[in-house]
Amino acid sequence: MLTGGFEAKYGGIRSGLLNVVTKEGQHERYRVSLKADFAPSGQNRFFGTNPWSDESWVYKVYAGQYAMNGIQTHEDSMAVPSDFWSWTGWNNASSSIPGFSRLDSAQKLDLWKNQHPQYSFNDKPNVYVEGTLTGPFPGSGIPLLGEFADRTTFLLGGKYENSQLAFPVGPRNNYLDWNTQLKLTTQISDNMRISINGMYAKIQSVSSGQTVSYSGALVDQSSSYGFLNNTPSSVQRQASLLAGANLYQMFNKSRLQNYDQQYFVGGAKFTH
Repeated sequence: MLTGGFEAKYGGIRSGLLNVVTKEGQHERYRVSLKADFAPSGQNRFFGTNPWSDESWVYKVYAGQYAMNGIQTHEDSMAVPSDFWSWTGWNNASSSIPGFSRLDSAQKLDLWKNQHPQYSFNDKPNVYVEGTLTGPFPGSGIPLLGEFADRTTFLLGGKYENSQLAFPVGPRNNYLDWNTQLKLTTQISDNMRISINGMYAKIQSVSSGQTVSYSGALVDQSSSYGFLNNTPSSVQRQASLLAGANLYQMFNKSRLQNYDQQYFVGGAKFTH
């Protein structure tokens, strides 16, 4: 970490610089590094009741104990949030919901359930795995390749993350992020060395519904829309998409789009 007095090769930097150098293998041995995290399904990232469960006030009022007769008594209004006090029930012939007036009470309830599905989410585990394998490049006994292998070490690394979004707000319920990387380092002579590095990465998620300037893994200012994952700020963004006075937002999964990005990154470094 450099905090001042930068060399000329670090242009356009004013305050600080963090320089990350990918590790290299050793000629003497192979090394394996592995990290894995696993979280079972059903781990909610919010407090309170699941909005799409039978315990939610939306379903209690329109499909549960208050569905047919609505909010009738003072005790009902004391038990139910004020947002639902005007509900008169599916048995009321003058139902205020457009298009329902010509149906009987059972048909009204069935149609409402069909239009307001109880989405499932967090029904799969969250998986995070990353690791590296380093060591001498194999093939020292193979003709032609052997001389190259004797002077070369490699690093093979990768990461895989598949985690569930906090809320079912889009066409996908999960965030998938994985990459793989290969680095070859060859000692050409006592005072010359060359390193070749390549990486392929892919992200699959849904758009966050707003433009961003700079954020995320491998995302720069060329990205016009952000994507949702499981960082705290992203979970807050998912919650804000469901907020507001209109409850229909929690059933509208068409307002977000699939987000797919692929990256090919490569480079070479010659040291004399």
